[in-house]
Amino acid sequence: MNDSVFMEEMCSRPVKTPKLDKKAIVEPKPSSTYARLKGWEPEKDEYIRQYLLFHCQFYETKGFGIEWEKFDYFFDLCDPYDGAPSLPSRTNKTNEEVIKELTQLAISNHNQENGTNIVLVEHVSANFRFTAYMAHWITFLALDMSCPRPVPKLYQAKVLRFCGVYQFPIFRVQPTHEEMMAAPVHVKTPFPMHYDLDKPPVVFRRARRGEDPVPGTPFVFTRDGGGEYDSDIESDDDEWIYE
Repeated sequence: MNDSVFMEEMCSRPVKTPKLDKKAIVEPKPSSTYARLKGWEPEKDEYIRQYLLFHCQFYETKGFGIEWEKFDYFFDLCDPYDGAPSLPSRTNKTNEEVIKELTQLAISNHNQENGTNIVLVEHVSANFRFTAYMAHWITFLALDMSCPRPVPKLYQAKVLRFCGVYQFPIFRVQPTHEEMMAAPVHVKTPFPMHYDLDKPPVVFRRARRGEDPVPGTPFVFTRDGGGEYDSDIESDDDEWIYE
């Protein structure tokens, strides 16, 4: 049988549909972190554990360094590059375009106030949160062209936007791990979490000697509404919206 006759015969045969093993059917995975994260479930201990870890990461990195792969729940912060809703824009810009515009504003403000000549190279990551205003935490690679030999460095900028007015409370070279360890941030104890009128609140406090705190945090929690709440702690200039 020559090749042409063989191919014609193969094409004329009906295609057999393989039987599907129901156990082998796997649900498609969400295409983004935002789509994967689950919502408000404070009645579950695992939610509270992850809430505390998120709380600590937010404070320790000032909002810039959230390890999204460690979380299964949404905690009022989004990654605009990973499937989050579109950032508000009067000109229907993409999230990437909005973040780039805000970064350029932060750089221009810093250059004007400090006499530098920082130039954006590329973005690395970003987080944002929408409350009464928009808050953005942006990490990017840039060059300071005012230096004799400019070297690319990672910078971080926090941008607040409200009714067309912008504030830039943070603009810095990203601190190294050694620098962060040398000047650790005091993480505030979360306020008691009230989530059900018929149940006592979840109360948080710092673990004492011999207690087993939530992994990655210095805190323990109870669901009976009892225990001591650490209210006499140092203040933090960074705002935080509690769940």
